[in-house]
Amino acid sequence: MSKAIRLPNSPRPKRPTSYNAPAICLKGQLCIVRGPFSGDARKTFAAFEQRPARIIAETLDSVYLAVPDRTEAGSRPLVVAEGSKAIAFPIVVAEFNLRPDTRAVKQGELSLLYQGLDGPQELPDPLWQPGNYPATNLDEARELIPGFQVPKANKEAKEQREKESKHEGEAKSQSSGQERDKAKVEPDEDMGGEILLVIKNLTPTW
Repeated sequence: MSKAIRLPNSPRPKRPTSYNAPAICLKGQLCIVRGPFSGDARKTFAAFEQRPARIIAETLDSVYLAVPDRTEAGSRPLVVAEGSKAIAFPIVVAEFNLRPDTRAVKQGELSLLYQGLDGPQELPDPLWQPGNYPATNLDEARELIPGFQVPKANKEAKEQREKESKHEGEAKSQSSGQERDKAKVEPDEDMGGEILLVIKNLTPTW
């Protein structure tokens, strides 16, 4: 059994000064909200819309929530309150599901299963950004896909779009007779974030 030991000169991690929550919370997994909390879950209240959420644990910098079972996938604002503070997050609840093929299957035939992820389609466009939250997600992803890296934003493409937008604004201020109907093409690699969905068959002989 291993035990973490803090070295005398090792700096203590700084407590967060602001509140952060994931853009998507998946039903069946913990939803982690970071911020300066008291560490006493009895003083904290959380709810998705009007449905109270069970607090699994609380530390001085995080609250671990369970998405209520009856919460439907989609845009479901999360409210976390502690003492006189109340913070609202525009969260989308996601739900993974497997749907079997409805056709009749004879003995010896294989049945198909269709996987789906409901909820993320309601995520607002500004929130589709590359990133990883919470940090433990990356470790879990690498257990399934060794060497997995989180995609990074294409900084050059972003600067190019901003430059084109500025030039377009200047063009609009000039004569209306000028031709300004050229289509703008944006690179696919900078369209936003992505969702990693891994399905592993634990009984491949079935």
